[in-house]
Amino acid sequence: MNPKTLLIVLFAIVLSFSFYFSSKPESLKFKNRDLISYTDDMVTPNSNKNRNVNYVYQLIPPPQDTIPFLSTFIDYATNGNTLKQLIKHGDTLIASSSFVDSLGAANPNNSNSLAVVFNYSTNNGANWLNPVYNPITNGSKSRFGDGSIFSISGEKTILFAGRNWNSPISSTVRRAGVSFDVLLGASSFTLNRLEGTLGYDISASIRADNKAACLVKTPSSAVTDNDTLYYTTYTPNLTFPFSPLKVVRTAVMDNSACSYTIACSPIDTNHITVVYNYINDHLPFTKAITKVQISTNAGTNWSTPFEINPLGLINGDSSGCFWHEDVAYKPGTNEPFIVFSADASGVELDTYRKGFKICIWNPTLNGGSPVVIADWHNIPILMDNSTFYRIRNFHINSRVVNHPSIGFKSDGSRIFVAFSVCQVDTSSLGFTYEDVFYSYSDNGGMNWSTPVNMTNTTNQVEKYPIVPKVFTGSLPPVMYQWDQIPGCQSFTDLVPVNRVYWIIKRDVLLSAPNSEINSHPKHFSLHQNYPNPFNPSTKIRFEIPGGGSEVVHLKVFDILGREVRMLVNENLKPGIYEADFNAADLPSGVYFYTLSSGKFVDTKKMILVK
Repeated sequence: MNPKTLLIVLFAIVLSFSFYFSSKPESLKFKNRDLISYTDDMVTPNSNKNRNVNYVYQLIPPPQDTIPFLSTFIDYATNGNTLKQLIKHGDTLIASSSFVDSLGAANPNNSNSLAVVFNYSTNNGANWLNPVYNPITNGSKSRFGDGSIFSISGEKTILFAGRNWNSPISSTVRRAGVSFDVLLGASSFTLNRLEGTLGYDISASIRADNKAACLVKTPSSAVTDNDTLYYTTYTPNLTFPFSPLKVVRTAVMDNSACSYTIACSPIDTNHITVVYNYINDHLPFTKAITKVQISTNAGTNWSTPFEINPLGLINGDSSGCFWHEDVAYKPGTNEPFIVFSADASGVELDTYRKGFKICIWNPTLNGGSPVVIADWHNIPILMDNSTFYRIRNFHINSRVVNHPSIGFKSDGSRIFVAFSVCQVDTSSLGFTYEDVFYSYSDNGGMNWSTPVNMTNTTNQVEKYPIVPKVFTGSLPPVMYQWDQIPGCQSFTDLVPVNRVYWIIKRDVLLSAPNSEINSHPKHFSLHQNYPNPFNPSTKIRFEIPGGGSEVVHLKVFDILGREVRMLVNENLKPGIYEADFNAADLPSGVYFYTLSSGKFVDTKKMILVK
C-alpha cells in the first residue's frame, strides 16, 4: 500500500471512531452541567438536544399523559417517605410537585424559584383546570408538599404540609409549615409556619374531626444531641393554629437523616399512626429499622415503638428496612397498613440480591411479620445474578425496588401498591434507569398479584409513583415522575440537567365513548382482544347489560388453566368497557380470558408474542 492510500485509510478509521463516540452519549462523562442549554417550555422541549462542546444527549418528547404545569428541573421528589402528591375525592384529582425553573436548575435545592405547585381536575384527569403555574406560597420558598383534602365552612379544599422557608424569597431559614387554599382552585393560600423548633419538614393527615394531625422532627446538630419527633394538631383560621408539641420519639444520637409520615383513622378521631425510620437508630453496623407507634387518644400518648423487622430477616433473607415507607388506613376501620422498602444486608453475592424487597405490614397480618409483595421471586431483574449485577449506581436514596405507595379501594376489598424497579442500565453515565410496577391484593394483604411493569420503557426514568389513599374502580390512577437521564441532577451526581415531568396513568378500566355507553347493551358480550397477537399490551372490550346485580369478573389464564391476572372484579353499571392487559412480566404463548357474571360465562383466546 502506497503512503497516500495508507493516510486515506488511517484518516477514515479516525473519522469513523470520532463519529462513533460523538454519537454515543453513553460513552461520555459530563463534566460541566452549567453549559447545558435549558428550556422553559411546559409541554415539550424547544430543542431536541441539550449540548455543549463535549456532550450530546438526544431528547424525546414526554409521554402524552403529562400533567400540565407540573414540569420542573428538580428530580428529587421526597423527604424519605412517600408524599401524598396525588389525591382523589370523588371525580376530583389534585396533583402536586416541587417546582424549580430553568434558571435555578444548576442549584435546585437553593433556588429562589423553589415552590410546591399543583393542578387539579374535576373529571378524573381528563382535563386539568389550572391554566398557569400555581405556587402554594408567595414571597417565600416551599417544598415537599404533603397534600390532604379538608373542609372550610363546609367546602372541600386542599391543604399542603411540608418544608417552608421564612420570607423574603431569598431566605435560607427553613421552617415546617402548612398552607391551605381558601377555596379549591382559588390559589389564595394561607401559610402558617411552625415557629419555635428547628424542624423543617412536616407530614400531615386529616383526622375524622377535620383537623390536621402533624408530625415534625427537630434535627440534632451534634452526635450527642437529641433528635425528637413531635406531634401537633393544626386547625386553620385560629390565632395559634398549632397545638402544643407532644413528644412521640426521642433518639440520643445524630440522626439528621430520618424519614417519617403519619395517617389518621377515617372513623375514629383518636386513632393515629406514625411511621418513621432513623437510619442509625439501632445497633452499630446494622441496617436501619422502621418503627411504628399508635395513639388512641388523639396524640396525647403514644404506644411503645414497635420494630417491624428487628432481626433483619424477611422470609429467611437478610433484609434491613430502608427509609421508604407509606401508610394508609383500610376504609371504615382502625387498621393501618404500612408498606416499606427493604435493603439488602447480606455480604455474599446471592444473599445480597435476595435482600431487596417491597413489603407490607399490619399488626394482625401474617402474625405481625412483614408480607413480601415484590422481590427475587417475581421481579425479573432480581431473579438471577447475571442480570442483577448489571445494575449501575442508584438514583439518590433509591434501591433496586423502592418508594412504595399504598392505596385502598373505597370498600376496602383491594389493596394496591405501586413502586419503582431499577432497569439494567446501558448508560456509562453510571446510573440505572427505573420503571414503575404495581401489584394488588384482594384478601387483606396476605397474597399478591404478580407485579406488572406499567411503564416498561428503555432509556427512560420512571420513579416516585404516587397512589391516592382511597380510589374507586378496579385500579387507581398512578402518578409518577418521568425524565430521560438517570442519576440525580438535584445533588452532586454530575449528570446532565434535563426537564422532569409528572405523568398520570388513569384507571386501566376505561369506559368507551358516551354515545356507546348510553346505548345500554341488552346482552353480555365479550369481544376479541386487539391487537392480537400482541406485545406486551392489548385491550379487551366487553359489554354489560342493565338489570344485573352480580359481580363482573374478567380473568386471564395461561394454557394450563392457571389464573395469571384478575382484570375486573366489581359491580359495573350498564355500558361498554375496555380493560388493558399488560403482559410484560409473562412469557410468550397462548392465553385465555374469561368474562363471567352470574350465569354468563364466555372465553376467548389471545396470543402473546415477544
